[in-house]
Amino acid sequence: MAWLEIIAHGNLPRDYRRHTRRHVIHLPGDRSMSHALILLAHGSSDARWRAPFETLEHDLRARLETPAVLAYMELSEPSLETRVAELYDQGHRRLDILPLFFAAGRHLRQDVPDQLEALRAQYPQTTLTLLDPVGQHPAFVEALAGIVTARAEAPAEQ
Repeated sequence: MAWLEIIAHGNLPRDYRRHTRRHVIHLPGDRSMSHALILLAHGSSDARWRAPFETLEHDLRARLETPAVLAYMELSEPSLETRVAELYDQGHRRLDILPLFFAAGRHLRQDVPDQLEALRAQYPQTTLTLLDPVGQHPAFVEALAGIVTARAEAPAEQ
């Protein structure tokens, strides 16, 4: 198998249980560990709450070469477990999970790592990597600050 694994420590809170990120670099000709991205949202039984996430998934599929699918941690389908099973069946063996959360609270420090531990036992040939939440990315922080600044400086509506 032609791949190289590099382990890097993220800039995460001290109590973050899974603070090590694995980066797999595929060498030319290696098709054994096809990569996919799972966008992980919290979940809600309210279809109006889910709509922006579904729109994001649709828009990203048009932009990315890497397969990107939406999953919900709880309260909605498709679940994280469903998406991992689907991607595994499609031949993907390296799955990055990108939480669409502002910060790493209890769900990302305990619940999702527990889900991933169970999935790793079920799919031992698959590399499952929990990425930092989008809220910790500098570009997200900058975009959010721009929106807040624009709203704060906008003239009051009459």
